[in-house]
Amino acid sequence: MQSISGAIASASSNTVIKITGEIYTEELVITKPNITLEPKSEAHEVILIQNENPCIVIDVGEGNVCTINNIKMMLKGPNRDQDP
Repeated sequence: MQSISGAIASASSNTVIKITGEIYTEELVITKPNITLEPKSEAHEVILIQNENPCIVIDVGEGNVCTINNIKMMLKGPNRDQDP
């Protein structure tokens, strides 16, 4: 299984990255414009989990976009409202 980060690093701008249905524990940093992340098929469930860091950081520059379709994100770290 290739990491999503690895796929983003090797992709060029204006690329659709199809992701296999898995649970991924990585932080994504997207700096390339016009990248689209989506499951390989509608039947695949993609879940991105992080304990403390943001699941996804996007900085593609003014006027550019990044599209994320049907990816579940879970931040499992401490709850600021309940934990000291």
